[in-house]
Amino acid sequence: MLALALHDRAFAFLSRLDTLDPTDRREAFINEVLETGGVYAAPPDDAGSGRFVFEVVLHDIRATGATEDAAVSAWIDAAQAETDFAACGDACARIVSPHHTDTLE
Repeated sequence: MLALALHDRAFAFLSRLDTLDPTDRREAFINEVLETGGVYAAPPDDAGSGRFVFEVVLHDIRATGATEDAAVSAWIDAAQAETDFAACGDACARIVSPHHTDTLE
């Protein structure tokens, strides 16, 4: 799960994306990656490398896609799910963890 400060920054970044056109969204991703030490990697031009996907790693969330747009969309989906889960807190942990038990003392 995302740490609170990282969650806040990821949530703020996601909120800002809704207001951007595609060109500005791409630039925002690249800037956020540069500022936070993430990864925004395109596959090499030569097919002999064995790597054929775009990769985005930002705020400890990793996503890949066959195209740059697909990788960004996958990251947005994963980040929304992660920030929704982080915001939910312990209530979600009880729902998704079969090992979580409440104790009354």
